[in-house]
Amino acid sequence: MTGTALGRWGVPLLVFSAMKLNIDAIVGGVALDGGVKEISMRLIKQCAAPDRNRLSADLSHQITQELESLGLITFPRRLPTSENASVWVMAASHPLAQAVLIASAYASLDRSGRNPLPGLFEKYVLARDQLL
Repeated sequence: MTGTALGRWGVPLLVFSAMKLNIDAIVGGVALDGGVKEISMRLIKQCAAPDRNRLSADLSHQITQELESLGLITFPRRLPTSENASVWVMAASHPLAQAVLIASAYASLDRSGRNPLPGLFEKYVLARDQLL
């Protein structure tokens, strides 16, 4: 069962996670920083799975799902497996997070050849891979 108290932008301040991931520090940090926070993957791994030796693609995916269940999204959208990388964690209700979600939808359409703005990612080459 998950229990939450919401702060600004609807970010959970106190979380009891069904996955038993200890991500209270991440959730609280995002709330304290106004809904957007840059966090190292090393800290995310220490909070989410301190007993794991390394970040796998599967663990990164599980962390992403847990964060999304708490109303948070990440940029890049797919968490890296390197502990040396940093990511942005945002309240899904924050305007910047909503812009990332819109751009991510366009990146998905572009990948499938259905982008209504065909030249969009020619100008922003690095962004497309971060949004998928």
